[in-house]
Amino acid sequence: MTKRPKLGAVFAGETTASPKPAPDIQGTPPPASVTPAAPTEKIVQLNVAVPESLRREVKIKALQRGQDMNTVVKELLTAWVKDLEK
Repeated sequence: MTKRPKLGAVFAGETTASPKPAPDIQGTPPPASVTPAAPTEKIVQLNVAVPESLRREVKIKALQRGQDMNTVVKELLTAWVKDLEK
């Protein structure tokens, strides 16, 4: 049985699901000029119940903008919180 392609793959013109390339296990050390990244805040998951039609619309619009839904929702929530602080 073959898997259905993901919606993003369909928008990208791919007709079949392609496997992700394996990560480079050996890796190369970063150049000396690269400074270590600042510690990042722990990421947690937020589950929100929305109608299926809204989820699909958001996913399509996000893909059309070259973003994923996670990025779009984070941007909207951040803007909402900042707007409330005014």
